[in-house]
Amino acid sequence: MMVGRAQHTATLLLDGTVLVAGGYGKDGTLASAELFTYQAI
Repeated sequence: MMVGRAQHTATLLLDGTVLVAGGYGKDGTLASAELFTYQAI
C-alpha cells in the first residue's frame, strides 16, 4: 500500500482484491482509498 493507515475500513471484493478506505494517516484524516492485491510468494 502507498499510504500507512489506522482505523480504516477493509472490504474483500469478489475478485479477491481488498478495498481499503479512509482512516487516519500521519497528517490526519485520509479521504482516499486503495486497492490491495494479495500475491502469494
